[in-house]
Amino acid sequence: MRQGYVTVGRLRLSLAHLRCLRREELELWVGREEAERLVSLASRHRVLLKPLTVELRHPGGSLVLSPGLTLVAGVEFELSEEPLPLEGRNDDFLWGLLVEVPRALEAERKPVLVEELDARFSRHVEDGVLYALDIMERVCRVYRVPFVVTGPAKLAGAWRWLHTIVGAKGVKGERLVVVDGEVAVVG
Repeated sequence: MRQGYVTVGRLRLSLAHLRCLRREELELWVGREEAERLVSLASRHRVLLKPLTVELRHPGGSLVLSPGLTLVAGVEFELSEEPLPLEGRNDDFLWGLLVEVPRALEAERKPVLVEELDARFSRHVEDGVLYALDIMERVCRVYRVPFVVTGPAKLAGAWRWLHTIVGAKGVKGERLVVVDGEVAVVG
């Protein structure tokens, strides 16, 4: 990916990476005036990338994921391409989303796997989850890659997911997989 770079505080960021950041985030690093200049610079930069798709296989079948956020809750799955894993908790986790993931995607575009999102925060869990999802949405929109997020089924109501894949038990004890509202019996 050929592009320009800018210095933001102590960080050297590509213009594509800069498009993932909000003015308020930049202000924390460089102040208001410089943040406004960087936002203006980023808004003029166009990122043209072919959307990355990946197949997600689960007990009820498979689904081709395009760029966006997909929630997988209570279901084992496999991706057709090795995902970029994301480690850390609290501030380290958010730093990884804001800085490390875009850098990694510039080196090699691949799907991103965020396991147990709700367990990534020890305090301000709801706010942390929503902020993390907001960051992921921005990164997947710029780099055009799928994000697969795991966690409890209650996260389904927390965001505008591209896809939801949730495991459940049926009335008769059978295992169900609910994919985007459609039920598949798997045992």
